[in-house]
This record gives sequence, structure tokens and C-alpha cells, in this order.
Amino acid sequence: PCLSRLLVLLCLPIVWSCSTHHNNPTGPQISTTLSSIGPQENARPDSLQAQEDPELTASNEIQDEDISPPDLEATANQEIQDLEKMGAWEDGIAMTPKGTLIESDFPIVINRQVEYYLDLFQNQQRKVFTGWLTRSGRYLPMIQQELAEAGLPQDLAYLAMIESGFKPNAFSTASATGLWQFMAPTAGRFGLQINSYVDERRDAHRSTQAAINYLSTLYSQFGKWYVTVAAYNAGEGRINNGLQKYNCDNFWDLAKEDYLPLETKRYVPQLIAAIMIAKYPHDYGFDNIQYDKPLAFETVPVPPRTELAAVAAASNTPADTLYDLNRHLSKKQVPPGIGSYDLRVPPGTARLVANNLPRVHATVATLFKDHVVGRRDTLNKICAKYNISKINLLKANNLRKAKLVAGTILRIPYQTAQYALLSDKEIQQLAAATKKTQDVTVHKVKAGDSISQIAARYGSSTKEIMTLNNLTTKHVLKIGQQLTVAQSSKTKAASTPLRVADASKNTSKKREIIASRSKSPAKQKAPTAHYQVKSGDSLWTIAQQFDLSPDDLKKWNNLEGNRIAPGLKLLIKSKS
Repeated sequence: PCLSRLLVLLCLPIVWSCSTHHNNPTGPQISTTLSSIGPQENARPDSLQAQEDPELTASNEIQDEDISPPDLEATANQEIQDLEKMGAWEDGIAMTPKGTLIESDFPIVINRQVEYYLDLFQNQQRKVFTGWLTRSGRYLPMIQQELAEAGLPQDLAYLAMIESGFKPNAFSTASATGLWQFMAPTAGRFGLQINSYVDERRDAHRSTQAAINYLSTLYSQFGKWYVTVAAYNAGEGRINNGLQKYNCDNFWDLAKEDYLPLETKRYVPQLIAAIMIAKYPHDYGFDNIQYDKPLAFETVPVPPRTELAAVAAASNTPADTLYDLNRHLSKKQVPPGIGSYDLRVPPGTARLVANNLPRVHATVATLFKDHVVGRRDTLNKICAKYNISKINLLKANNLRKAKLVAGTILRIPYQTAQYALLSDKEIQQLAAATKKTQDVTVHKVKAGDSISQIAARYGSSTKEIMTLNNLTTKHVLKIGQQLTVAQSSKTKAASTPLRVADASKNTSKKREIIASRSKSPAKQKAPTAHYQVKSGDSLWTIAQQFDLSPDDLKKWNNLEGNRIAPGLKLLIKSKS
């Protein structure tokens, strides 16, 4: 089959090369007659068959963080071997009159290499390409709109298909990530923010704008789209040096030389084949594709460090939906800073979030995950892996000795914040409890503790503790769990600290701390105050307000983790 097809190719006239339309970035609409290459079971000899793996993508060794990293190197190496066996690279040539009409604002040509990927996408990588088409429905409209506004060919949007398969969390072994697979230096060069809280390479909208700026820069330098696309993959320096070294001015001539890596050589035919199939899927046997809904969202200002899980509770939205809209937020949390942050939420929920976020109540729960003891595991190794003390690990598993047996399943305790939207009645109860007791503390659950015993110890009530911590009668306390407890005046220390001035009325940068009154001036302790945690607060932001460290707050308030719940009152001590 390959030989007969090759003979047909060699007998037909040459059409549009990559040098066409270089005077106009968008170029005219190009109508090209191409062969209708349908799915074939044995399109190439067995030696040329690519390895089939349903999780493999066709480009750049891409993998998604949401799935187990597949071995993409195998299929990439197979493709490269196949292309090497095809011999010299060809210019684009026309196909038989029985072909299919392709209209594109990106130059479309066909040769052996393009035909190889048409076959590969329809057969060995059919499942992968179907996934690309499905996800294209979510991002393609936005990308094409941005390209049109920039005056670039809209079919350049399919470059994101080749780069990432339209997965915003895709990453490569070379540490490129996002829809457009930006490396960190290039991302910074085109204005994308990358830090421990935000990675805008995973922001579909912002990374698309950066990619368009980069492609525009490359096109201004080279003036031809195939060369521009190759430079996006290999870097403008390598491409420019190659054009000068071999005295050529188009991609196909440069591809004939032993200069470009096959990774870059295959990039252009991959894109051409992807455009052809994606624009006319039915002609290539891709029927009944269930395209994802287009990306849509609205924004709402929220306080710094707000957890996305809290916003999910406020809007009655699945947390995964918010994570998907805000993939650039690496910690699933709004970054710290001054002022509010515009968070993306599903259409129609912005007002709901604004109204309900102050009603969201957070509690810290201790949960457990399993660890299967390996043959070389030791207690020290397991504790170091999960950042837990030996005592806590032994207690969580009712063990007295540190001797471990391979295959044993250990329960590993960890803390997590849980969020719930309080009803009007619950808010009133919480406000009444806070007003009545004037103070709130944290109690760490110990063996044998019950809610009634804890309530009696602090002069509180079972109902108040359950309201403060969003507990039900079916809830079972776990050792190490932290409970917010309303403390009665009878159980407080003798000294009565005065409250900290309200933030809205305090014009100074640091909040004033008023010393507590002590019965014995001779034994006067360091001045203290209490701060009531508000929605959006974190240990770090509170520590900054008082010129303290988060560790100080954790020590003074008997906190193990970094999670704090709105309504909790923290003890603040002066270091002076």
C-alpha cells in the first residue's frame, strides 16, 4: 500500500509550500484538495506499526497529573524510527481528485510524513485522538477567539492539541506544563506568573495569551508559519542557525538536512494531520464525538488565602469544578496578598459566593489514610515520610511496640479542613455562644474524651461544641482531633485580657495589643490579647499583623496544624 501511494504522490504537481502567504499573518482561506484516507487495519508493514497504548499521546512525552504517568517515551521512539525508515523528507504535494476539500487559514500540504500521522491518529492512536477531540470543545472556542483578535490564523489553536492534548495540567519530562507546554523561563519572558501559589502556565486563558504573543514574535522573525511552528518547538535560536547554515528559507528544506531533531521534524506534520482530522472528523471515521462544553466562568472577589473548598461550600458547587476553573492555583487556595483576589466560579454563582462566604464555617478534622508496610520500612522512615511523630503513629494503630511486619496496613492520621454553610439558626447559635462565653479555645481530643466531658471541663455545653464544630450526633471523636470550644468565664484564667481593636477602625499598620491586668504586679506576665479569626484569615496573615511568627501562634494556642476556623479566638502575646 505504501509503495502504490508513493507512486501516486510522485506523479502529482506540487502545491502550497510553507513559504506561501508569508506577507499576511492570517493568510487567505485556503481550499486544498486532499486524499480521503480512512481508517485502515494494515496501512503500513508490521515493522512500521506504532505501539498501541490508550493512554499515550502523540507528542512531546506529555502526561497529565490526574492520571498515573504513562510511558510516553516508547511511542515517541517508535514514531521516530518509523519516520527514519521513510527516507528523505518531501515538500507538500497535491493528492488525487477523489480527495476531501480542506478549508483552513493555516497552510495545508501533504507528504509521506503528514500521511503517516493521518494513519497513526486514525488507527494506533485513535483512542488518544478521540480524547483530544472531546476536550477541544472546552478550549477551542476561547483559543480561536483570542487568535482572531490577534490577527493570527485561528487553526493555530490545534497547536495546543499537539502540545498537550488540551490538558491544562499536562506536563513533560522537561518540566514544561499547561495547554501550551511553556518552560518556566519562556513563561516568565511572556508575562506568566509562577510561584508556590500560582502557576499561570496552567491558566488556559492567560497561557493562551502568552502563546499568541510568542507565536506573533516568532512569525515577525521568520515570516512563514511552518518555520514559526518549528521554532515554537525547538526555539528560535536553533531554527535561525539552521536556516543560515543550510542557506534555506522554509521548513521542508531544513527538514531534509541532518540538523533538526526528529522531535521537531515530526511536529509540523503532526499539526497538519491534526488540523485535517479535527476540522473534518467524519471524513476520517471519527463519528459521534461527545465534545466538552466550552469553558465558561465569572469572577468574584474573595479574601487572600481563601480555600477553594470554602468557596465550593458557599456556592454549593463541587470542589472539583472550582479546581478545574482555577488550575493555576497550585495550593487550591487564593494566594496571600493585599486586597481581594478575583476567583473564577461557575456562571451564575458569583453573587451566591459573595453572600454566603461569610457564613461558611470551617472545622479541622483528623482523618486517616492507609500505608502498607514494606519489607524495608522502619518506623522512622514511615514517620519521616508522613511528617508524624512515633507516639502519634503508634497510638493511631493501638501499637505498643515499634516492631513492624511487612504487609501490615497502618492508619496514618492527618488533619484536613472541612467546610459547611451554616443556616441562619446555626449562625445565631454560634453568635450567642460566642457572646455568652466571651472566649474560644482549642481542645485536642485525647483517649477517653467525649463531647459531654469536654463540655463539662470548659463550662460549655454539648450543643455549643457541636454547633461550633459542625458535628452531628453520629460523629465519632478521633484521638488528636482539634475542637473549637466556647469557654465560660468560670474556667478562664484569672487575668482578663482586653480585646484587640477592630481592623476596620485601626489606622496603624500593626494592631494595638493591650496588656492584661494581673493580680500580682511583681509576677506580671507578658502582655496578652485575643484575636478572633475571620473568614480568609490564616496563621501567616495574623502573625504578620502582630509582627510574630506562625510558630508563636501555634505554640501559644496548642495548635498542631496550620488550619484555623473562623470564630476561633487566638491568644496573642507581646514579645516586648
